[in-house]
Amino acid sequence: MIQKRSNYFSEPELEHLHTLKLLLKEQLTHHFTLKELCSITGMNRFKLNAGFKELTGTSIYQYVLLCKVECACAMLQQTDLPVKVVAIECGFRNGKHFMTFFKKRMGVSPGAYRTMRLKLE
Repeated sequence: MIQKRSNYFSEPELEHLHTLKLLLKEQLTHHFTLKELCSITGMNRFKLNAGFKELTGTSIYQYVLLCKVECACAMLQQTDLPVKVVAIECGFRNGKHFMTFFKKRMGVSPGAYRTMRLKLE
């Protein structure tokens, strides 16, 4: 059940958006097109983007990137996989993009994050 109410979006539309949010988080390696997302929710791109932003406070693209970084943080803490493999497993197509976005979001490189987290344990 969706907790947030909206004057612009119906309850079924909010439920579709919530389902989409979960789908995007679960399928980080699938690179959905906007057309696919519109088909999944039954909304046009303008309503989809507005609804997703209302539900999450961020754009679809930013939400997916944040989920990918969350995935990477967990993998860096829980595995010894090379950073490049972590990037691919979490849905980043480009290692350089992963490194840049991770450092921008977390304040340190993925390798430094892993080292720092291991020292804290």
